[in-house]
Order: sequence, then structure tokens, then C-alpha cells
Amino acid sequence: MTFTLKIDASKAKAGLAKAESRLTSHDLKLRMGKSVSELVRRHLRTRNTTHRNKLGGRRTNFWARASEAVNFEATPDGALVSVSQEGVLQQYRGGIIRPVNAKALTIPVHPKAHGKSAGEFKDLVYVKQKPGRRSLGLLISRPKGKQLGEVFFVLLRSVRQKPDPTVLPTEAEIKETVSNTVLRFLTT
Repeated sequence: MTFTLKIDASKAKAGLAKAESRLTSHDLKLRMGKSVSELVRRHLRTRNTTHRNKLGGRRTNFWARASEAVNFEATPDGALVSVSQEGVLQQYRGGIIRPVNAKALTIPVHPKAHGKSAGEFKDLVYVKQKPGRRSLGLLISRPKGKQLGEVFFVLLRSVRQKPDPTVLPTEAEIKETVSNTVLRFLTT
């Protein structure tokens, strides 16, 4: 004897249509944007505590400011999360940095110079480097009456920064956050 089961998909189709309409809803897109932006904020705040400046000088809290510059918006296809802190994209992608409105970049090499511009110091003396060297010169802090000073800045035509994908959460972390948000949305 044969056992037969008849499966009526009409109710499943209606349920799938309802789920599909919820998956394309503006509310879901906002929730996805919010959850990923919160993930990025947490990641950047953590980075602020784990990535202190290498010179050991005064902290600029660059990554904390970046965490405050995270925004999101719903788009027709999903959501867009952005970080509007200058320098974050450069750190993430890497690349060549060249001076703008100047002849050289001033690269701080002294803890007191970290997070400051050369113009903030009154006692800097320019020392030209020999031709053929990578640096164009040095800016040395030499107080009046002193013969020797300390190097505060190295002057360079450009620098090549390596990309750092750890600036943002991993793709897996982002996908997991989106998946969890969608599941919570569909089950409530």
C-alpha cells in the first residue's frame, strides 16, 4: 500500500510573500544600519584603547573621535554606514600621502610633537639633510642658549602608508550582525 502526503504550498507562498515584504521594509533597513553602525562604533572605541600612539606622547583619541563620527542611513537596497572622520579611510586603504599647500610633510618623531603641527612650536630650527637622503630635513627643538636640541619632526616629500584592514570590523562580524538583526526582526 502507498502512503501519500499532499502538501499545500498556497499558505507557504503567502507566508513567504509576507516575509519578503518585511525583508524589503524601510524599518528593517534602518535596523540593519543601526546594528552595523553600533558594531563599528564599539570596534573603534576598542581600537582607541588598544592602539595608543607609538611615540608615547599626549593622546589625541583619534579612534574615539572616529567612533563618534559613525552614521547610517537606509538606502533602496539596504543601509549605508559611514565614518566621517578624516584619516580613517587612509588608514584602512593605505596609499601615498603627499603634502597639501606645503613642500613637505612634517612627521612627528618626538612624544611632545605627537598630535601637533610644527607651527605650534616657537623654538624649532630647520636642519637641511644631505642630497640623496629620504628626508628633506629635520626640525629640531633647540631652546635659546643651548647648542644641542632634540629632533621633533622629520620632513618628507611623501609617505606610503600600508593598508590596515583591522581599522573596521571583519566582513564575518558584519555579516553575523546583519544576520542576527534580520532574524530578530523576522521573529518579532
